[in-house]
Amino acid sequence: MEEYNFMTRALKLTDCEIMDGVTIVSTLKYSTNSYFKVVRANLKAIRSFKKGVSPEVIKAEYTSTLNPY
Repeated sequence: MEEYNFMTRALKLTDCEIMDGVTIVSTLKYSTNSYFKVVRANLKAIRSFKKGVSPEVIKAEYTSTLNPY
């Protein structure tokens, strides 16, 4: 979640470019949750952030949506 706030503020200060290459991410949360469920939880978190919902509420909703890994 912390990257949403960071990116919002950073994009106001400078231009952003997408880097070419490989990105390594953790697949741990996908071992107990479907891809669609994770994407839906992320979308809900982003929308809540843009509406000004507090980070504590967003975290609680996000963690309750996904199965623990």
